[in-house]
Amino acid sequence: MNSGALDRLIFIIPKASGFSTDANGVVRLPKNLPIPMRAELLDATASDTTHDSGRATDKVLKFGLRYLANVKVGDALHYEQSAYEILNVKEIGRRKGLELEAKETGPL
Repeated sequence: MNSGALDRLIFIIPKASGFSTDANGVVRLPKNLPIPMRAELLDATASDTTHDSGRATDKVLKFGLRYLANVKVGDALHYEQSAYEILNVKEIGRRKGLELEAKETGPL
């Protein structure tokens, strides 16, 4: 993966609970803090669908990025003032990188 191609900034937000305390009473930060990552936009598709409420456009993006452990389907992704839900996570090589497919859920 060429670092010069990683020209986009995305934020991955894992699904997790809020603040927690350990046995000593120390407050731990929430595990769902945004993780900033540099990424390459591999593909962007939009498809029109018709629902009972009218037409809707489903926007799906594919990103390539360096490997990050514990990224799961269902985690949130923020890119250019829009929120996305991760639909698919593929590992590229052996912990070389990730390919994320995400569907737009709405504006931030």
